[in-house]
Amino acid sequence: MTDILIRTTPEKLAHKMYATEEYYWTLPGQPRQMTIEDEDVAKIMFTDGKNVFAEYIYVGWSSDEKAIVFDHYKKVNYPQPKQAPTRGFTYI
Repeated sequence: MTDILIRTTPEKLAHKMYATEEYYWTLPGQPRQMTIEDEDVAKIMFTDGKNVFAEYIYVGWSSDEKAIVFDHYKKVNYPQPKQAPTRGFTYI
């Protein structure tokens, strides 16, 4: 399973914190390691630079929007598993 870690602030993500909605997040390029198989669904994790504060389930890639698509918001609070870049994303 491959996850993505994105660094941002809770304020920039606040409008995407509803459990039943589908959201987009623009990235500089399509994540090449993501899969969307039933038994291998990846997480999208958002960190403030120290702690992961939100998790979502990866849905897919939108070529039109040049963005990852995700849903099923879950509020969390745990140390980030890997140092997050200040821009873009990293694989976990």
